[in-house]
Amino acid sequence: MSELGAPLEVTVALRNSSASPVLIDDPSHSFVVAVHLVDQATLEDYTFKLGSLSAMQFHGSGQVALKEPVPHKVAIAAESGIRVTVDATQRLFLKPGHYQAYASCSHIESHRVHLQVLLTRRSVNVLLVIAQNVNSSYSRREWAIDRLAQIYSSFVEASLPAPEAAADVQHQQEEANKAVFAEFTKWWSGQLAMPDLDERLRICAKPDNAFYPLPAESRVSAAPCGIANRNENEA
Repeated sequence: MSELGAPLEVTVALRNSSASPVLIDDPSHSFVVAVHLVDQATLEDYTFKLGSLSAMQFHGSGQVALKEPVPHKVAIAAESGIRVTVDATQRLFLKPGHYQAYASCSHIESHRVHLQVLLTRRSVNVLLVIAQNVNSSYSRREWAIDRLAQIYSSFVEASLPAPEAAADVQHQQEEANKAVFAEFTKWWSGQLAMPDLDERLRICAKPDNAFYPLPAESRVSAAPCGIANRNENEA
């Protein structure tokens, strides 16, 4: 089991069962081996190659160049093997749920293992940090905001500035987002003492559940998936 937002290490093992050494492209620096995480609820296949693209942005132009990894050979001794470990959290935009994980190389597939990703209190804290981090990528922040909006409807008001927007426009939008982040932080602090919080997060993580806005005049606190708790000060 892994918490959403926490490192999710996936290890791919390649073995040479022959009596002679073999020379292959290093899987960590090539697109030879793919890792698959198949969502068991939707059958969506989250896939990435062990070798990853790197991005280089030309400052002031809004243009980005993608750089492929430089392949090089690696030797696998006879009756031996190599292992490559990657953090799937940094390579995919996951959501809570159950996954079947496996690796593929050409037409060959590995055995499958079960992975479970949980939405926890720690997950919420990690997602909030990512959402507020202006140095994080646009897509990673967008993923964090989408996940937080699943448990707190007002988070949909957070709007990230486009990467190509002028600096003053980006600054203005980030300042506006601070109010949304502050509101969520205050609300979340009040939820931590609720005895049913973990169960509510578990319910909210189910595929068919989503938030729905509570009436503004309601005397209850906004809660994951619209499950409301009475205000402690309510008579």
